[in-house]
Amino acid sequence: MILRKLLSGILGLAGILGVNAFEYAPSNVSASIALKVPGNMAVHYPLILNKLSNGNFDYQLVSNHKLPVLLYQNITGEGQTKQISLWMVALEDVYFNFGEQVKSDARHDDCLFYMPGFWYRRNLRSPKEAPSFHTSDSWLVREDRLSTPMTTIFDEKNKKSISVTRIAEFEDEALTTHKEGEVILSGKTSIGYTGFENVSGTATLSFGYPYKEAPKSYIRKLTLAPSVEAYQFLKKGETLTLTWEIHETTADDFSDCVKQAWEYSYDLYKPTPVETPYTDEIIKEVLSNFFVESYVDDTPTKYYSGVELRTATCENLDVAEVGFVGRTLLNAFNALEYGEGKQRADLVKNANSIFDSYLQHGFSEAGFFNEVVHYKRNFVEKNHSIRRQSEGVYAVLYYLNYEKQHGRKHPEWEKRLKTMLDAFLKLQNPDGSFPRKFKDDFSLVDKSGGSTPSATLPLVMGNKMWNYEILGTDIYHLLAAFVLYSILGWALESTYMSFCNHKLTNRGFGKGPFCPIYGFGGVLGYLILSPLRGKLVKLYFLGAILATTFEYLVGIGMIRFLGELWWDYNNKPFNYRGIICLESTVAWGFYAIGIVQFVHDAMYHIIDRVQIQVGIRLIQVILAIVAVDYVVQLIKVFHIDVRSKGEALKERCQALITRL
Repeated sequence: MILRKLLSGILGLAGILGVNAFEYAPSNVSASIALKVPGNMAVHYPLILNKLSNGNFDYQLVSNHKLPVLLYQNITGEGQTKQISLWMVALEDVYFNFGEQVKSDARHDDCLFYMPGFWYRRNLRSPKEAPSFHTSDSWLVREDRLSTPMTTIFDEKNKKSISVTRIAEFEDEALTTHKEGEVILSGKTSIGYTGFENVSGTATLSFGYPYKEAPKSYIRKLTLAPSVEAYQFLKKGETLTLTWEIHETTADDFSDCVKQAWEYSYDLYKPTPVETPYTDEIIKEVLSNFFVESYVDDTPTKYYSGVELRTATCENLDVAEVGFVGRTLLNAFNALEYGEGKQRADLVKNANSIFDSYLQHGFSEAGFFNEVVHYKRNFVEKNHSIRRQSEGVYAVLYYLNYEKQHGRKHPEWEKRLKTMLDAFLKLQNPDGSFPRKFKDDFSLVDKSGGSTPSATLPLVMGNKMWNYEILGTDIYHLLAAFVLYSILGWALESTYMSFCNHKLTNRGFGKGPFCPIYGFGGVLGYLILSPLRGKLVKLYFLGAILATTFEYLVGIGMIRFLGELWWDYNNKPFNYRGIICLESTVAWGFYAIGIVQFVHDAMYHIIDRVQIQVGIRLIQVILAIVAVDYVVQLIKVFHIDVRSKGEALKERCQALITRL
């Protein structure tokens, strides 16, 4: 463990040192400013970065034309993180929009892009009407479109990422008369823009202030408007300071890049919980009113009407939705739990009726949820989404666990969910992802894996609910490890004895490559010794003692029941009855360290590479073959006449039947 951590640290440091630190220089940075006179089109001025040798600033940004503003920049920070601070002073009243571009050292086509809450990879799983590479390979958006004002470029080829983040308080927002084209802001705004652009084939970070959006302005997922560029007023003599942070790092893949981006952002902004006068109890009481007022009971499946609402009358509409916006099953569970806690019989009754009705009428022919139903329009959505299906399963698992705690069981629901989870596994791709949308016959509508996390949670919950555990390990992994240890132990011992005997030697009891003593020893040893992981001295001595004890007990059992011992230590020094010896005890200690520190993890890695459905079938087949093999060998060892025993049993059965 210590060695592995040391190696990981070395590799991590090497990765960090391997990143070419970003160099802020005119060769890879460009800037511009757009100035607008009300009633006229804006004029854009490219800016030149002049390096300053003296004074308070590193660069002055100048134009070939006389500008009504002075622009200076400072670059601070070391290594992979640098801050760009812009200082602007107005020489006269001016409306402006400032922008800057920082080139990465990666080809645009080799990169994926991340803007939290807005853009993932290249957004290609989005419809063509939504922001994606289908429309453009360069996008600029308002900072408040994003969960955090950040854009990250990930170079897949070189496993490097570079991001830009705005450092600001974000306290002001200004009204506008229109939302497209050139917009003059009515007051102060804190909102700038961020994004990425393809500049002559190079992936480039773009950022500036105030906001602009291009090539389209984002309204909602499937609604794009013409581009917009906002202009902030700066009064003569007024100054403005803007700060951005450039951060570089390495990442194993895009998922790792996103993980690091979120962690970096969290550490940078240090978000705190929003102060609110609303307590959990108040919110639950409000929701309870929704559960009562939105309940629909004149349809085959009872539900809460929450997907569509006629705002003028608050009339309940006909859409029953399992997950996503509707979440009628999760709401039913919440109503049940809250209702029983508050002795609200109405909530409990309605919640139970929803679960009962969905059990009877809420499934497709293949056993998936009818996730969206328009009753008045006689429409049932035929395309299943892994997200809605997973959220339905998630809700029912919570319901079943709650009911179990209160002494109530629902075997039909359990059967339904087990079937659905098995179906999920049939849909799962070799890389672990799940298709986004599919039909009842398992044909795929949307192969993209964007909703994969939705399926992960219910699968884990189902595994916890229905797979028994021993010392924190589920039965499936224990049985799989037992099989692998038994096969591996047979291979090692048979190879060693074949070498010693100068001929092929089968060290198994049966004909097959299987030694269960190694399976039991490996699994039991790990379960008992795993708490000592990393404590090598204690692990060695306790492992040696336990393994020797186990070897002795197995040896005594073989002598008593089989009349022979498969090994003989009589020629070894410090042996006892030829069953155990000092040499093997010393070796067992090292074996214990190897299993606990290294082998078991590798074993589980192999197990987890096989789809669980396939793994279960393989275990069943292997153990069935081993069982038949061992029965045959036991018959031979004990000289059992199977035919005569069978005839005797037949005669006894016939006599019993006659007597009856």
